Amino acid sequence: MLTGCATMYVDGTTKEIKASEYKVQQEKQAVMLVFEFQTKGVANAQATKYLKDKIVDQVKNSGIFSEVSLNPVAGNRVLSITLNNVPLSDDAFSKGFVTGLTFGLAGSSVSDGYVCTARYLGGDQQQL
Repeated sequence: MLTGCATMYVDGTTKEIKASEYKVQQEKQAVMLVFEFQTKGVANAQATKYLKDKIVDQVKNSGIFSEVSLNPVAGNRVLSITLNNVPLSDDAFSKGFVTGLTFGLAGSSVSDGYVCTARYLGGDQQQL
C-alpha cells in the first residue's frame, strides 16, 4: 500500500568519469580532505556522516593524491568538497502531500538538484 509514497530515482544523464581518465600530475602530493553535505545551504551533519567515508574512498581511489587524510598534512594542501542539496521547484511539499493523501494513487515526481563545490588549496595556500 505504501509503495507509491516513496521511490528513488537517480538521473542517468550525469556522466561518470573513470579514474583512469583523470589527469594526474607526475609528482603526487598528500592532501587533507574536508567534506560537508548541506541541505539548502545549511550543514546537514547526519548526511555528512553518512557520505563522508564514501567521499574519502572515492578521492583515495582517484589516484590523484599520494595520501588522503582527514588531518593536516605536510605542505598544508587542502581539498574541500561541499555537496549542497537544493530544490528545483517550490511545490515539492504540495506534490508529496497529494501523493500521500491518495495513498500513492496520484503519483508525482519531484527532482532534487545538487551543487558540488570543490576547492583545492595548494601548499602556498593559493586556491586552484
